[in-house]
Amino acid sequence: MAEGLDMPFFCQSRADILVRHEDMVARMAKAGLRGYFIGFESGNDRVLKFIRKGTTVQQNVEAARICRKYGIKIWANYMMGLPTETEEEVMDTVRLMREIDPDYYSPAFFTPHPGTDLYDYAVQHDLSRITDYDSYRRNPTEPKIKGQDYEFLKWAMSESQRRKPVNALSRWTRHQWKRARRATPAKVLRKLRAATTG
Repeated sequence: MAEGLDMPFFCQSRADILVRHEDMVARMAKAGLRGYFIGFESGNDRVLKFIRKGTTVQQNVEAARICRKYGIKIWANYMMGLPTETEEEVMDTVRLMREIDPDYYSPAFFTPHPGTDLYDYAVQHDLSRITDYDSYRRNPTEPKIKGQDYEFLKWAMSESQRRKPVNALSRWTRHQWKRARRATPAKVLRKLRAATTG
């Protein structure tokens, strides 16, 4: 860059913003952007509407496609166990994650946080299982609301992070290629010497 700044960076964005402003994504990639933290939240349009996310499943998929087009890593934020969410709707999120195939997964169990509409909904419907301050963390470690099968949610969360074999192979191949390209001749010689004398 003209200013001499070429430090790689990550930033946060929304799927709908990336879709509306692909030109911005292209410019940011040239400026050193290496990845986006994106709040996909759910793979089901009804759930996205219920939580007033303001995005659609199609926008989520398109945002991921745009990131791939410009070589930008995806850090996928999403949650399971929302009020009224069915097991089939949870599986829509599993399928979305499998389709997007993010570089990093950041799953959470829905947690009713004070000051939000969904907290008010959980209180009005006597859903909250939060008993202490520590339970407000977003980690998918303990039940947060009533009416959800957390054994199923734990399984679904694990399933959402299982890569398709073709994706796993593709990632492994890219990783090995990058490692091989970084290897200097001196490093390669040292490894050969160690292998033949060891």
